[in-house]
Amino acid sequence: MTDQSSHPESHDPSIGSSTSSTASAGGGAQSGGPKWRIIAIVVVIALIITAIAAIFVQRDKDDDSAGGLASSASAAPASSSAAPATSAEKKGPVPSGCMKNPKPIVPVKYSIDGMKVSAKVLSRGVDGTGAAGSPPKSDPSSWAWFNEGPRPGSGKGKVALNGHTYHKGGAIGNRLMAGLKKGDIIRLTDKAGQTACYRYDHKTKVMVKDYDPNSNILYDNNGPAQAVIVVCDDYKGKDDWESRVFFYADPVA
Repeated sequence: MTDQSSHPESHDPSIGSSTSSTASAGGGAQSGGPKWRIIAIVVVIALIITAIAAIFVQRDKDDDSAGGLASSASAAPASSSAAPATSAEKKGPVPSGCMKNPKPIVPVKYSIDGMKVSAKVLSRGVDGTGAAGSPPKSDPSSWAWFNEGPRPGSGKGKVALNGHTYHKGGAIGNRLMAGLKKGDIIRLTDKAGQTACYRYDHKTKVMVKDYDPNSNILYDNNGPAQAVIVVCDDYKGKDDWESRVFFYADPVA
């Protein structure tokens, strides 16, 4: 009984059925086996953890690159959506003194920044000949605004204005044809000091014989907002002019 109890290793499944002398002689090697196995397992686990960590680090790097590409791609629609802003910027900044949110006004004076000219605006309807009324022939500088059409500052339609040209020079028509430049600011101001501003864009000449009174070259209540100034050109003599020049300007706001 004493001998059996003094060798409990003989009953250990990890040792098997070896005799007591063999167990005693190889006890050190057998007892060291499990320790190396544990160390090996720990090393393998450490290598696995390292590999997994490396995979996650690489994924993080890949996500950063994808994020950068996504940012670049998402910037493209922003650039496209900026196209209307570029279109709006095409008008340029609203000049000082101009209404940023225009509303219809009744003009009493005008001025042109680039030409340093300023004069009255007269309100006129249809005259005895069926045409839009004009300033007095003796008035070289004033404009007549056709008060049966859109008012300056309106959101649509053409603001029709006219002035005189003198065949010897010196009237506003002569000055416009000689000195009005693309981009010049035309200001129309009411009695309260509110100013609707337009930026000059281009001009068109039409021969009187070719003019179609039913066209919208001058009179238009529903088209895009514009200011149109019409003056006479090509003097024939005896107050007769062969053509009209139309100056078109777009709202600055």
